[in-house]
Amino acid sequence: MISEQNPIAENPPEIVGLYIPKSLVGRSLFFLATMPIIRIAFIWVWLFFSRIKTNIAAGNFSPRKFDSLQQTEKFFTEYFAAYLPNQILGFIRIYLDCILTFGASALLVYAAYRFLKNKTFSVNEYFRTWVIALAIFPFWRMCAILYYTFSDFSGQQAPEMYVIDSLLSVFSILIAFVLCYLYLRIIFKKIPFPAEPVWANEFSAKEYFYKFSSSVKTFVKGKGLLKAILILLVLLALDIISAAMFHVFANCV
Repeated sequence: MISEQNPIAENPPEIVGLYIPKSLVGRSLFFLATMPIIRIAFIWVWLFFSRIKTNIAAGNFSPRKFDSLQQTEKFFTEYFAAYLPNQILGFIRIYLDCILTFGASALLVYAAYRFLKNKTFSVNEYFRTWVIALAIFPFWRMCAILYYTFSDFSGQQAPEMYVIDSLLSVFSILIAFVLCYLYLRIIFKKIPFPAEPVWANEFSAKEYFYKFSSSVKTFVKGKGLLKAILILLVLLALDIISAAMFHVFANCV
């Protein structure tokens, strides 16, 4: 009788080794909690290449050598004591902002959609609700950017570069939306629901955190932790290089 009520125990859904909820509400919460990580990763990569682009446009093609040991010490002190902590705090702010913004959007869309449909929502309705919620704020931002770009076009000293930067901002918003949309499809479309996707069939809190901690232990015991550390070190090295380009260029005479 237990196996009939809880078929998820035989075939638990997972993504990259981590168990995910089996109900529609559970997967919505899982998506809301993990989606900001994708946005943060994209923002970091975009900012990195934007910084490189800015330096190249200014004629600074590589990190310049520091003139003295004091300059080197000053740079690394500023980087690890101020710049990197501020960047981490900024990413935490983005994470919380994503949860509040898209969570509120999803609730409003769900309420309006439920009022119009007046029926129990299936996977498709939940998926559409999240697609609309993901699109509302980015669409508004793109419209605002384009409006202010073309309204202020004539007053800019370098209007061509101003338009290019604005279009790049719009392009970055579109890419972020597409990445989140693809992730949403994985959560709701690609990974099947082994049971009826209702809250009654959901993991208990104890069961879910036990499975989650077990998958983390498996990840740590394998080569996953080493790979994660290497990736973080490479990203840190690239960030230091790009920051050094900007730092030295900004302070050179």
